[in-house]
Amino acid sequence: MDDVKIYTKEALEYDLQVNIKQQIEVARMYPRDEDHAIAKALRMATYSQEVALKMFYTVKRKNEKGEIEKITGPSIRLAEVIASCWNNLRVSTRITSNDGKSVTAQGVCWDLETNIAVSSEVQRSILKSNGYAYSNEMQVLVMMAAQSIAFRNAIFKVIPRSLVETLEKGIKSVATGEKAGFDKKRDEIIKYFEKEHCVNLIKILSSFEKTSVRELTSENVFELFC
Repeated sequence: MDDVKIYTKEALEYDLQVNIKQQIEVARMYPRDEDHAIAKALRMATYSQEVALKMFYTVKRKNEKGEIEKITGPSIRLAEVIASCWNNLRVSTRITSNDGKSVTAQGVCWDLETNIAVSSEVQRSILKSNGYAYSNEMQVLVMMAAQSIAFRNAIFKVIPRSLVETLEKGIKSVATGEKAGFDKKRDEIIKYFEKEHCVNLIKILSSFEKTSVRELTSENVFELFC
């Protein structure tokens, strides 16, 4: 029988440090091509209109006036695309605490080329409206969701915002059909909402404070889907 090698905590930490050092050396030997990375991410994120729409998330929040407003931003799916194309990144997530009332997830993104590392923490409640804790299965789902959000937040704190905004602009042009002919796509989308959601043109225009269809922008059309 082969001998089984048992690692001590110190030995494991030493191996980890050596491994990270090697990754940093490799990253500096083969630096990323930023233009290529962004172009590749854009191709992946705009594979289809359906894929493009998944690159964004929307949540509803009450503002200071008590009015419901939509908040839109780059989604976890877009973070995954960017991370896979940017190269020379170490990204990890873990649950750091569960006190029976809430769970806290930590996401860490480390750019091996620039040696910039960012940690992001996300806390989510695991209590029902009646004050009782979720079942174990539901708690696992909440933890997974919290880790995904921490993963996204950490990546978007390391990748330059200007580059992410460039990607967002290109993706939205596909998501709204702007790239393929905006006027035609806009009219198709309005007909879709009238037929499938019983939302007439007057209501759509009113929601954006517009008086005619031609005043609707690609951003307005994008918000309809969100």
